[in-house]
Amino acid sequence: MQKNIRTDLAREASAAMGALQGVETFSREDEGVEVYQVQVNTPAAARTLGKAMGRYVTLDATDEAFSDMDRREHLAKALAQEIKKLLPEDFGTALVVGLGNARATPDALGPKALEMVMVTRHLIEYMPEAVDERLRPVAAYAPGVLGVTGLETAEVVRGVVKRIKPGVVICIDALAARSAARVGNTLQLSDTGIQPGSGLGNMRSALNAKALGCPVLALGVPTVVYASTIAQDAFQQMLDALKEEGGGEFGAFTRAVSRDDLLALLRQAAGAGDMVVTPKNIDELVAQAASVLALGLNLALHKNLSVEEIRAFPF
Repeated sequence: MQKNIRTDLAREASAAMGALQGVETFSREDEGVEVYQVQVNTPAAARTLGKAMGRYVTLDATDEAFSDMDRREHLAKALAQEIKKLLPEDFGTALVVGLGNARATPDALGPKALEMVMVTRHLIEYMPEAVDERLRPVAAYAPGVLGVTGLETAEVVRGVVKRIKPGVVICIDALAARSAARVGNTLQLSDTGIQPGSGLGNMRSALNAKALGCPVLALGVPTVVYASTIAQDAFQQMLDALKEEGGGEFGAFTRAVSRDDLLALLRQAAGAGDMVVTPKNIDELVAQAASVLALGLNLALHKNLSVEEIRAFPF
């Protein structure tokens, strides 16, 4: 069992813990997109895994999947199908919440995606006769972050929910991954809600069904990994290579000291415990990921719209 796993992805947490009673996993392939589901069924499993009870669906694409428009469209369609499975029937109004800091690129996924979400609640309310009947009422809101607004995200969102009474809330947020290879290549969807800032250690009030009084879905893409994770992986590769070659005196030392002790020493030396790392092309990556999430949401929330009709919508 691996310890010190810091990730927002249930798939990575589940893989690190191994077989666990109360956790079920399912996997299937959809034209180059792997759809992997983790179902956390018991409170004990939730505590061990560090994830709330519920369903977590991961869509893993090939490397640089977001850089190709056709692949982005296919990924968005696969995401829409998974969102539809989690949406309540006859949900009425949907509220899409874009979490994060628009001024910090790795954290701007939520606000960026909202720019491309088809917002229709006001149109249906004030001019219903002019609106295509396939459109459902959708509202969108970006509450900002505590350090900028001075307001807790959960407080603000609860106020909006109380006012417009949506049938479902969908939160979009940037995530932290365990593996650098998943940054920009993985989508996670869950029906458990979200805790804003949890990926970076900021434990804020949760946005979930209990707090908001309606179903809450969470949608995100990893944009960062912890520096300590990268250091751990590099160090482990070095240890493995030394063990294969005998390693001499240093190899004997590494066999006598536990992995956790070595990792603690490495963190102390590098000062990288809470440092996060993001790719140099993160601005492009976030823009592409946001377009996939928004297209997937638009296809799922409205009825039988084509991609071409969505792209023609006056955002």
